[in-house]
Amino acid sequence: PSALMNFVIVSALSIGVGVSLGLAASWLYRHLDLKSYPNLETSLLFCFCYLCYATAEAIALSGIMALFFQGIVLSHYNSYNLSETA
Repeated sequence: PSALMNFVIVSALSIGVGVSLGLAASWLYRHLDLKSYPNLETSLLFCFCYLCYATAEAIALSGIMALFFQGIVLSHYNSYNLSETA
């Protein structure tokens, strides 16, 4: 039972990290005018993805799971905030 509970806790917290950082990135992209700087826009997106992975790994969670759920959130919310060239 202890291993199952550990799995559930790590999974839930990893999903929480991914979703929260995905929503934070989407909010930031919506409120900043980055469409005139597509290189900065793309670089910042990669930095947010690495930040999600590194944050989850630093607090002993699953970085891959956090990154997966951040990608789902970003594809749903942030695709409207990106420029065509990014």
